[in-house]
Amino acid sequence: MIFVNGGDFTGGAFGIVAPASSFDTLRPHYWVALALTVATALAIRALMRSRYGLALIAVRDDKMAAPANGIDTLKVKAAAFAGSAFIAGVAGSLYTYFIFHVGPDSVFDLDWMLLPLMMTVVGGTGTLLGPILGALVMYAVVDLARIVVPDYHPVISGLTIILAMLFLPKGLMRLGVMQRLRSA
Repeated sequence: MIFVNGGDFTGGAFGIVAPASSFDTLRPHYWVALALTVATALAIRALMRSRYGLALIAVRDDKMAAPANGIDTLKVKAAAFAGSAFIAGVAGSLYTYFIFHVGPDSVFDLDWMLLPLMMTVVGGTGTLLGPILGALVMYAVVDLARIVVPDYHPVISGLTIILAMLFLPKGLMRLGVMQRLRSA
């Protein structure tokens, strides 16, 4: 309701229209998206190897033991939330220039709210390449379902996440790691 009744700030029920003159073709958009993806992946890789990354892992794995080891869980959780919100905000602003229009009906669509979660779970949580692999798989499944069975694509997406949780609870990346460990 806040976004629909937000007036000029949110564009109301219509939303906000991005200027179309920013990109003449989609080529700059793809290069900017690739650069942001690589920069984000490198930043997350550096974060995972840092002292703060160890604190994030400790808070994720055991919320009771982390404070016992001197980790301020509230500060770590707040910083993780702020960092992920920053990345999502940059990606969302880039996506706005891709579709040239953003409104409450597109931003709060259930597909867009659940798709990043499904990508992460299918690819593998706690890994750097897992969400990227999950994004490739989920986009392929969702787009194929929209083409082949357009009326049932939400059911196909839901079934995919249920099957992933049942048969690949740690995601596709963890499956590859486990196979390499078994063969060694």
